[in-house]
Amino acid sequence: MSALAWIESHWARLIIAYSPLWIVLITGCVVLIAELIYPSLIRLLRRVFGGKGAASRHDLESADRELLVWLAMIGLGLALIAGYGLWCSLSTVAPSSSTPTVLESLSMLALDQYGLMFQAVSIIVAALTILMSHRYLKRVGRERGEYYLLVLFATAGMMILGAANNLVMIFVGIELMSISTYILVGIFRTHDQSLEAALKYFLLGAFSSAILLYGIALVYGETSTFSLSRLALELPSAISHPTTLAGLALIVAAFAFKIALVPFHMWVPDVYQGAPTPITAFMAVGVKAAAIASFLRIFVEVTQNLSDVWLERYWVQTLMGLAILTMSVGNIFAIVQSSVKRMLAYSSIAHAGYLMIGLTCFPFFRDGGTNEAATAVVFYLIGYLAMTTGVFAVLCYMGRDGLEYDRFEDFAGMARRFPRLSLALTICLLSLGGVPLTVGFMGKLYLFYAAVNAGFIWLTVIAVINSAISIYYYLRLVIQIYMRDENNIVSAIPSLSIGVAVFATSAATLFFGIFPTPAMNWAAQSIRSLGLH
Repeated sequence: MSALAWIESHWARLIIAYSPLWIVLITGCVVLIAELIYPSLIRLLRRVFGGKGAASRHDLESADRELLVWLAMIGLGLALIAGYGLWCSLSTVAPSSSTPTVLESLSMLALDQYGLMFQAVSIIVAALTILMSHRYLKRVGRERGEYYLLVLFATAGMMILGAANNLVMIFVGIELMSISTYILVGIFRTHDQSLEAALKYFLLGAFSSAILLYGIALVYGETSTFSLSRLALELPSAISHPTTLAGLALIVAAFAFKIALVPFHMWVPDVYQGAPTPITAFMAVGVKAAAIASFLRIFVEVTQNLSDVWLERYWVQTLMGLAILTMSVGNIFAIVQSSVKRMLAYSSIAHAGYLMIGLTCFPFFRDGGTNEAATAVVFYLIGYLAMTTGVFAVLCYMGRDGLEYDRFEDFAGMARRFPRLSLALTICLLSLGGVPLTVGFMGKLYLFYAAVNAGFIWLTVIAVINSAISIYYYLRLVIQIYMRDENNIVSAIPSLSIGVAVFATSAATLFFGIFPTPAMNWAAQSIRSLGLH
């Protein structure tokens, strides 16, 4: 077979189309093999070639971890480059009903710019997590090689979720992401709080997976298909059946757990506090973004042929109620927290409520023009990635003697010793609160503008009030940093990798707040690939 014939073959198209996912999975396997053989290989080479004495077990393990970090970062970089190449190639094809965005030979995974956008988000979150993790794990004395393998496999699950065009593949993606994350939360096996968090997350996560599977089974029983595109054709005739409504309700409930919507949020504070700080950031951004990406794709696809009356009666009312509850509960409970990680956990819940505003409004923009609501959701997630990861990166930087800082008082006087870190943390906190000239402000502005245009004036008022409330608890930490007497225990271990993560996220928070057009264009382009024009 000639090279040209192979490129045009089924398998070649399959490999090229999903190359970012393949690269991440292969990198995970390479990291696994390197973790198993590297120390033994070095010992063998030193014996054969007569190196300087036998290396200590600690030295070999330390070198092994460095190798794993480099392998993981190289693999993620290659996956990001491959995704960018696919994005550019798809940009040359004008989106239309006659242009297939899904490989007909394997319609369980979509090949479109929407999926590529969230694959890029997953890869960037994973890269930032690994940058934060290496020195953090060494500082707390719990560095483990399988940690990086699990981060890569969880990332692969997120990438599947972003592109899955089939209910079965969505379930596979969720399970790959979730099982890896359960283990990462409990990776500190001698830490009681970490084990408790992992057990809670596992039990409730398994329950939500069962709910999702049961909902998929009910929908399949009425429509005889798992494909989202075929569901769009079958659902109008099946939507009047109680079984179909029950199945859709169960699917919404399962995703509400992953996104952390009230009342499915009770696991979040304990899990976020007990997990290693880099994994808390990974969950707060990566898991949430992947779940929202899949949730939006499902209901954009399957509801496109449903009547506006049905959407307003069921979709709008349900998500509007979830948005109000989630915003309000998240912000109110965040006010009374004394732990920074628990405060950020409730903050994450509140931000999920803001995102539900966009999902509530998207049916009102289905006819003509750019779908402002869906585009605002994607833009907000891009900004949320930067500002939330930036806060957790600073938390990873701070600490000493195997401990990490978690209470508000631990950051008293931090600005006097670490002015640049304090500035980066302040920028990200103010962005989470929606202060102008930050990406958080622009994200909320676009979401609230879409809600007003859709006619949800009072929902926007509630969201603005909640956003004002959130400024209070973010400023509590800023006041500790700048206006309290210096705390003698404030300390940090210098780390170039964490410093890179802090600088990149805080710079992105400011850049996209002042110049939002590039990110907004990426968001609009990805949404157009879903057929929302």
